[in-house]
Amino acid sequence: TFQDTVPLRAKEILNAITRAYVEENFDLKAASLKKKLHFVDLQLKAINKTLQGSTDKLEKYRATNIVIDPTNKVQLTTQKLIDLETQLYEIKTRTDVMHNILNYINTHNNIQGIDMDTTQEANPAVSAIINKIREAQTRYRTLLVTIQKPILLYDR
Repeated sequence: TFQDTVPLRAKEILNAITRAYVEENFDLKAASLKKKLHFVDLQLKAINKTLQGSTDKLEKYRATNIVIDPTNKVQLTTQKLIDLETQLYEIKTRTDVMHNILNYINTHNNIQGIDMDTTQEANPAVSAIINKIREAQTRYRTLLVTIQKPILLYDR
């Protein structure tokens, strides 16, 4: 309250005090908000700097160490497993062919009925050996015929 002999002057003084109070209160709140905003900005800068440092450290770690994404690791492992299973199948097939060749030789006591295409696929070295044996057998038969013919001519 304010008392004055002139009511209009009392009213204007009270209005001026009220405006001054409101302006002061507004200025104080604005200053407080500026301080809070400045504090938040400083905190954001500090957090950003920390995050940037962490990002740099992570990149350096990735550069010096082999880092594989789990999804990529699963795909790589799956592909490697498929490759190994394919190789295992090929080895089993070659082994089966070699066992069949060995069984044929043991049961027939010769190598004339062996399929050379299958042998070549199974093991080129074995195929080369079988070819040399066949050549040696052919040569043996030729020599045997050559040696036996003169004997047969003299027996007549």
